[in-house]
Amino acid sequence: MTVTPEGARGAFLGMVIAGAPLHPDAVTMGLRLTDGQLSDALALSAELELHGAGERFSIRQNTSKTQRHASHEATGRDGASEGLYFDLNAVSTAIIVTALMAEMEEKSVEGPPI
Repeated sequence: MTVTPEGARGAFLGMVIAGAPLHPDAVTMGLRLTDGQLSDALALSAELELHGAGERFSIRQNTSKTQRHASHEATGRDGASEGLYFDLNAVSTAIIVTALMAEMEEKSVEGPPI
């Protein structure tokens, strides 16, 4: 799936209007992403979809960089999927991961509060 930044917003809004099974937070976060971030998220969702349904994600932040990891293991509530977001489809996963990473990177640029 190739989605240009110029076409990402339209593709995303088309999914929302068509009633795609997106997590409500994915819709809210997706609307806040820049066109480039949304394009990256949709491209990531295509990669995740290749692995199969039921993708789960975790987000880790090292001292120097943020990493994302998606796994195609069986869904369920365990150490890897426990929390607010679990058992998401590929599009919801990619949008939420992209939005959370952007937020973490923004905070790391701002620096710690004084």
